[in-house]
Amino acid sequence: MKPLLLLIALILHYHSPLLEKMVAALDAEETIAALDDGTHFRSLSYAGYPLTVRKYGGKVGHIGFSMFDAEDRAAFPVPVLEFMERYPLELMLGIDEERSPEIKMFEDGVEFLDGNMTAMLKSLCADSAAVSKNLDNILGKRYCFQWSGKAGKGRLVFPIDWQLISGRNMMENEDALPDDVRAAGAFVPRPVPEIQPEVLADGIYVYSAGCYYLESLASNRYYISGDDGKLALLNNPDDLKAYTANLFTGSGIPNVFTLAVKIRKYGFKSSYFTVSFDQWLSFCLESGCTPFWGIVSVQDGVLTGEWIMHNEDCGYDHVLRVVAPLETLRNGKGEIRCRLVPYIPLHSLRYLFEETKS
Repeated sequence: MKPLLLLIALILHYHSPLLEKMVAALDAEETIAALDDGTHFRSLSYAGYPLTVRKYGGKVGHIGFSMFDAEDRAAFPVPVLEFMERYPLELMLGIDEERSPEIKMFEDGVEFLDGNMTAMLKSLCADSAAVSKNLDNILGKRYCFQWSGKAGKGRLVFPIDWQLISGRNMMENEDALPDDVRAAGAFVPRPVPEIQPEVLADGIYVYSAGCYYLESLASNRYYISGDDGKLALLNNPDDLKAYTANLFTGSGIPNVFTLAVKIRKYGFKSSYFTVSFDQWLSFCLESGCTPFWGIVSVQDGVLTGEWIMHNEDCGYDHVLRVVAPLETLRNGKGEIRCRLVPYIPLHSLRYLFEETKS
């Protein structure tokens, strides 16, 4: 290997083995290594179509055809858009050596109900802003993407399957999780909803995003009336239900907690990592998750709770069983232990709870 290419190989890292194969097939390591962190629209090209590249922390997070612009990324789930950009490029590069593009699409459940891949690329890569686009989540099971422009129209359907959307299999997603968590940006508390809160006794106000799976798993956030007459976040450890709800739903309770996480992995394996409480929240909220929290028990000075990070757009849940000493919660610092089952497909959550109960 030439010295320059050796240096590039040492510097350039990838979100997935698939992306590494794609960049190598494009012979684009040197070009991409020279790019700064950020999203680069139409930064290079393949087969006459422009490509988009996203980098963060020196790592290649995405490469695919430039079908969507910055406005689209603000309107639709970015991982889903990036899948639609990456998948056609993956097919055209022939990354899957064991399956033809037709067989791969059939087995992946990806289908054009109207139009085809060439028509989609011609329409969306020519002038994305001039094309009408719509993305429908169908009962949490499939996406239907429709486009219409001067170059034609079409419909593409595909499963809401995180392995397909992310371009990583279950084991790759699990192995990469600790690094992905640490790569997330700074924690930003969830904003106060622009709805009228429910008024409880003792001057407490609650905003609710509803329950998930069980009535005891809620996304409630609690406030009190401040001295200035405005609502202030309830931050009183003596009110354990409200305090932990605000803490675990990402409302912004100040803390110096460390999560000691045991990941339960595919094949009954496990691994461990530690991360700050707010860093985990940052990763989940940045990924588009809605937090749900419920207290299971409080016994012998220890709180046990169920914490779910629900990602409707990408079709998965992170499920955590939390064990926290009450003294740790009162002090706002210390270690909280969690047992995590990550990236559970939404249709499999029922089986996990039934297994947990047994």
